[in-house]
Amino acid sequence: MELFTGFNGGIPIDEDFFAQNISGKLDDDIATVLFPDDIERGLDYVKKKKNVLGRKSCAIKGLCKLTKWVEDHGLKRAAVTNSPRPNAELMIPTLGLTDFYHNHIIGDEFLGIKVGVAAGMPVIGLTTRNPKHMLMKANPTLVIENYEDPKL
Repeated sequence: MELFTGFNGGIPIDEDFFAQNISGKLDDDIATVLFPDDIERGLDYVKKKKNVLGRKSCAIKGLCKLTKWVEDHGLKRAAVTNSPRPNAELMIPTLGLTDFYHNHIIGDEFLGIKVGVAAGMPVIGLTTRNPKHMLMKANPTLVIENYEDPKL
């Protein structure tokens, strides 16, 4: 995982650590986990990484193709995230997706899927941070590995 490197005694952050300690957390909390002895450095680091992610938005394999297909077919859409609302409100425009979404459902992946399903929406789970077996417990319409998954 290249998103967070350069701390943790040089040990790369794996998916489990990311899911438990970073995903969905506020920037202050992430900074404390990553740099417990230098919170300001941690906040600066998190901010820089978010800026890098924003510049890579169409580099997310298949995302631009998928969003165009969804728009071309007139499908309704909502953003589901495990991030706190302020983080989501920052990242959606940073990724250039402000005009793409009709609604924003904010919650963690599992709860976000459950909310969408409960609202009667078809929901697609994405296994970038949580395993398929966990997401399936929320009864999504479909679970995919990435935006180019042939199941789409």
